[in-house]
Amino acid sequence: ADERLARRPRRPDEVMADVHLHVGLPKTGTSSIQAALDARNASLADAGVLYPGGRHRAHRLAAYDLLGQRVRGDDADLVAGAFSRMVEEMAGYSGPSVVVSEEELGLARPRHVRKLVRDLAPHRVHVVFGVRDMARTVVSAWQQDVVTGGTTTWQDFIGSVREPRQRVVPAATAFWIRHDPLRVIDAWSSAVPIERISVITVPPAGASSRTL
Repeated sequence: ADERLARRPRRPDEVMADVHLHVGLPKTGTSSIQAALDARNASLADAGVLYPGGRHRAHRLAAYDLLGQRVRGDDADLVAGAFSRMVEEMAGYSGPSVVVSEEELGLARPRHVRKLVRDLAPHRVHVVFGVRDMARTVVSAWQQDVVTGGTTTWQDFIGSVREPRQRVVPAATAFWIRHDPLRVIDAWSSAVPIERISVITVPPAGASSRTL
């Protein structure tokens, strides 16, 4: 299905939309943004903005499929083909804007980026991701590891984050895979013009919730 979409000839009258991909990073308010988008799907449609699938869950499944990830549980049978379904929905859209939000897309490698940009042509792809003070991010990442059953002490975790080449703590090694903004920029700029990549800084502690 992906290959058929990639080879499908584009009609001269096809509308070019701006596709805004919010790709993370984790721990930068992504869940709040996704909840807000889910709650305002109808308002987005009224404003001419397509929110594919109508729910964030569809974006996550599509990201899993694009990256070649397979999951267990209720979504196991829905991952295969999820990316193609989302691309088809976007291809049939005649409005000006599309918004997709999923931090798993921050894990994309250049080959994934090239496939996504190619399959969405002639739509223009824009990338948006947030960055946060690293000290706050690493503490939050360790806390999440503990909440999900991890038993690594803070000392061991931060030590491994500081020396990732040692690969002593898997969760700390994964930290840099998910939270290195330069890696994300390098991957997405392999097929998206740098002027279409935007970085948003998360406000510091104590800032007004209206800062952004």
